[in-house]
Amino acid sequence: MSDKRSDQARVGAATAVAAAGQARVLVVDDEHLIRKSACKRLLRDGHDCIAVESAVEALQRLDEGEFDVVVTDINMPQMTGIDLLRMIKERQPDTQVIVITGNADLDYAVEALRLNADDYMVKPFKLPQLSHAVQRALEHRVILKQNVEYRLHLEEKVEEQARQIERLFLEGLAVLAAAIEARDQCTGEHLDRVTSYALSTGSQMELDEQ
Repeated sequence: MSDKRSDQARVGAATAVAAAGQARVLVVDDEHLIRKSACKRLLRDGHDCIAVESAVEALQRLDEGEFDVVVTDINMPQMTGIDLLRMIKERQPDTQVIVITGNADLDYAVEALRLNADDYMVKPFKLPQLSHAVQRALEHRVILKQNVEYRLHLEEKVEEQARQIERLFLEGLAVLAAAIEARDQCTGEHLDRVTSYALSTGSQMELDEQ
C-alpha cells in the first residue's frame, strides 16, 4: 500500500504542476549560450530551471532530486545525450526528456525515439518552440501519471471484489451448516466437532485467525 500511496502522491504532484504550467527543468548543453538562453526563456515561462554543461553533472543533479523535464544536447564530452537519455529512463522513467542536436542525423533521431525520448529538436531552434516542447512534455507526464492512478484504482476494486466474494462464500457456508444442523442434529454436532478440530489444528500450526 505504501507504493500505491507514493504513486498517488506523484500523480497529484504532476497534475498540479501541469495545471499551474510550471515544472522543474534541467538543461544540459556544453554550449554556454544555449544553456543561458534556454534557461532564461524557461524561467520567463514560470519554470524552475537549472543548467549544467555535461551529462555527468546532469546525473549528479538527478541524484540530488527529481526533475519533471530534462532538455539535453546529444554531442557532449565524456557522455553523450543519448547515453544520458538511456540512464534517465532507467532510473526515473517518469522524467520527460527532450533531445536537442545540431546534427540532423536520422540515426540519432531513431535512437532517441527508441529510448523513449519525448521530443526531438534540431538546432537552431526558436525559443517559443522550446516552450511548447516543455509544455507538451508536461502534459504527456500527466497522462502517464493518470494511467498509473487508473491502474491503482483498478487493483483496489479487484481486491475489494475478492473480499466481497470471500465474505459471501463464508456466509453461504454458515447458512448451509445451519440448514444441515436443523435437519439432522447428529450431522450438526459432527460439523461442530470438525470445526473445533480444524481450529485446534490451525492453532497448533500457528496459522493466523483468518
